[in-house]
Amino acid sequence: MEKYIINKEEFKLYYSMLQSKEISIVKEGTQKFSDAFTKGRRILSSDVDFFCGKLEHLLNNKKYSIIHKWVYKCTCFYSNNKIEEICKKNFFSTNDIETLNWIISTISSRYYEYEEFRQVINAMRKKAFTDNQLIVLENKNLYYNVSIFGHFDIPYDTKNISDKIFREDDINGMYWMAKILAYSELSKRKGLLSLVKKEDVDMLTYSNISEIQVYAYWGLAHRKGGRLYLSHEETKDITIDKDSLKWYFAGIIPGEYVRTNKDFITFILESINDRFRYNIRAKEGILIGLNTIPYDTYYDAPIIQWYYNENYEKIKIQLLEYFIKNVVNNSNEEIIYNGNGSFFAVIQDESGNITYRNYIKKFIDVYKTLIYKILHGKVVIEMIKENDFMAKNQFQGCNINGIIITENHGDIMLEQKYINNKEAFLKNLEIFIDNCEDQKLVEEGKNALKSLKGNSEDLKNRLSILGNDLANFVTIASASPFVIEIAQKLLQYIKDIF
Repeated sequence: MEKYIINKEEFKLYYSMLQSKEISIVKEGTQKFSDAFTKGRRILSSDVDFFCGKLEHLLNNKKYSIIHKWVYKCTCFYSNNKIEEICKKNFFSTNDIETLNWIISTISSRYYEYEEFRQVINAMRKKAFTDNQLIVLENKNLYYNVSIFGHFDIPYDTKNISDKIFREDDINGMYWMAKILAYSELSKRKGLLSLVKKEDVDMLTYSNISEIQVYAYWGLAHRKGGRLYLSHEETKDITIDKDSLKWYFAGIIPGEYVRTNKDFITFILESINDRFRYNIRAKEGILIGLNTIPYDTYYDAPIIQWYYNENYEKIKIQLLEYFIKNVVNNSNEEIIYNGNGSFFAVIQDESGNITYRNYIKKFIDVYKTLIYKILHGKVVIEMIKENDFMAKNQFQGCNINGIIITENHGDIMLEQKYINNKEAFLKNLEIFIDNCEDQKLVEEGKNALKSLKGNSEDLKNRLSILGNDLANFVTIASASPFVIEIAQKLLQYIKDIF
């Protein structure tokens, strides 16, 4: 998958969820899109009209009113004139404070001039009839929504704004603080990050209001880095709300992975069906966390056990996606058993289940890790042969899933070699850059990362320089065990190329 773009295959997968007859699957589709937008990813221009048309349908249909909040998280980024009019109408048919805020955020995203937006709001104030509707239309609450999603400046005194929000116990302000962290790239461009500190949002996790705590962990998990650490979380005298567990686990798993706390992650996976059997949000968060860290065969057994004990179809489908995404890495780890890998065995077996078949095909289309075909009326799943794998994968961006294609970079030829954990390499390199204290190596890592993503002519030279210095670095006893471990993985990757 591309880092900045939702490509055609991925769009088709998420869009198909929006077309489901099951509301829970439709909700998941909107969450897939909105989470991607939160990370700064965008859909292709050719997909915008289809997407907006589907959002119009969902917002016009009362059947989906229970998930409209998540639809509005999408319309803040993509909308049209019809969606704006639907928002203006729907504003007066709900009293949910979160939904009202997202509606105003969507409307503000449609305007580039404050005066035009103000006229719309004045007209809405005349029609508002509930306390929550009137509150959201107050100037300070307009600022909370416009400051992130609007394309114009709105007058408001932001001096000591966080202190003021806590002092006044301003719920809408607390939502805004969490959004600033969650939409950190967008907030950075708008000069908002300096208004809210991470510590401010961390204080919101102490809230006894469920929605505020959920937003706090959502913001912390979505900020740059997005990690939580047990060493800090266990000092809090709080009870984590069951609805907050989704974003708690989404942040704590990558945090403890960085701390090499494999026992903690294993405990979570092994106990999931006992501790969280009926908490689907907790399970979703654990999956988000697993998909954030590089694939590690250490967790294969408890994940497969989780799959066969899982009681929610929605979670089983997400686990199948995890298997398909990582099937090549899993197979490589299990090659000593002369098999195709446990993940492949599960996928192949479940392809005969009509409930999962379409999802399996769509996941394979997105990740391109397997071959899906119909032979004599039956579904056949196959591992990709080496030559086919070379044709399907390119050494550029974040779409590195297999063999590096031979290309002529000046007078340098990159050999066709099979590389394990390509997707993990990019993640590990970014983790190494974030945690390494050797500034020279950090700069070399950044240069290599830039060359990798840009497919530049100096790629092999950059990797060669990085590899030589990593070979020296891994012998330094003063470096932390975690950083050394990551460096060793990077070094092995580079050695495989050459």
